[in-house]
Amino acid sequence: MLEWYHLLIIATGGIALGFLIGFFASKKKKSKPNQAVSDSVYEKKGVRYSNNSNILNGNAVNVTTNEGDRILECGSECRVRVGNYVQPGHYTILSTSENISTFNVRIGGLVREYAHGQAISLADGEIISPVSNSIILR
Repeated sequence: MLEWYHLLIIATGGIALGFLIGFFASKKKKSKPNQAVSDSVYEKKGVRYSNNSNILNGNAVNVTTNEGDRILECGSECRVRVGNYVQPGHYTILSTSENISTFNVRIGGLVREYAHGQAISLADGEIISPVSNSIILR
């Protein structure tokens, strides 16, 4: 029959094993990527970055929306904020119409012409508004 100190050692080992399993399970849960962001997009200190800025898929223009893309309709306004639909960071701006290669977008109060596939950076607090047609931020 087991002595009391043997039972104490077994109980302590079981409790320690339970804590280790709980610790690694919670660490794994925290490290899962955000489901709303695609694999080619990562966030660092609230700023959105993209690993993949390809706008061509073979010889065709890649305007199909991917997970993590942000679609802004013509005439709508969106404030760039951490946690909002559009977050501060670097984006590739794409036209939703395959026949339009340049389009006008208001960023920070100024309207400017952008080309399909042009890289832009959006700062916290800026307001972005497509003027001539709807756009995709990738």
